[in-house]
Amino acid sequence: MNWNHPILRWMGKKGILPPGSIRNENFQQEVYIRNLMKDVKNRISLNTPLQEIHFLIIDLETTGFRPWRGDEIISIGSVPVISGEVQEDQLFHSYVRPNREIPETISRLTGITMRDVEGAPSIEQALKAWLSRVHGKTLVAYGAKHDMAFLQAAMSKCWGTRLTNRVLDGYQIARWLHSDWVEHPLERVLNHYGIPVHRRHTADGDALMTARLWSVWIQVFKEKGINTLEDLYVALSHK
Repeated sequence: MNWNHPILRWMGKKGILPPGSIRNENFQQEVYIRNLMKDVKNRISLNTPLQEIHFLIIDLETTGFRPWRGDEIISIGSVPVISGEVQEDQLFHSYVRPNREIPETISRLTGITMRDVEGAPSIEQALKAWLSRVHGKTLVAYGAKHDMAFLQAAMSKCWGTRLTNRVLDGYQIARWLHSDWVEHPLERVLNHYGIPVHRRHTADGDALMTARLWSVWIQVFKEKGINTLEDLYVALSHK
């Protein structure tokens, strides 16, 4: 069946598929993802206390640093922080099977080899398994620009949509909290707060360590009179 035919393209957009279509399952999956992303657009108020916000701390490992040049996600990790507490029992991790070789430099950094991802889910399968955890969450990543660039590229490629959650960048917050430091690598910040560094440069390891850091930071924010998202945004704007 020629899905590039104008009539069939119009039918696809309207949700009308020919009986027995082999693309029916993929189409229903796309509808599910799009509806999920529309629902996520209902963001929480900026006046919501930080203690009441459900955060999802995320981290990715990738084949490189340029999704626009074909670099891909090879590992996804996330863990919620709810009421200021890390929900370690809800830790998520999945390897992702890329469509390109993992460079040797990346394998040395992350420990992820082609053997690890050989039988892993595709990016579409991995994202679908992960996205249900995103609903209603404010995302936090250390170096969020990198992670979000890859996630948005993958979302666009798989389903023609984007993540619409609020996103907070732990790196930018570290720069604000420790403006006297010249550099702010995650290891230094973790050490400063007495958080053990374990399994660095793994998606689940980095997500879990960043979640523990975020739990500490919520108390630090409170001590500084920062109680809501709006308070935090205002403070960051004055760094």
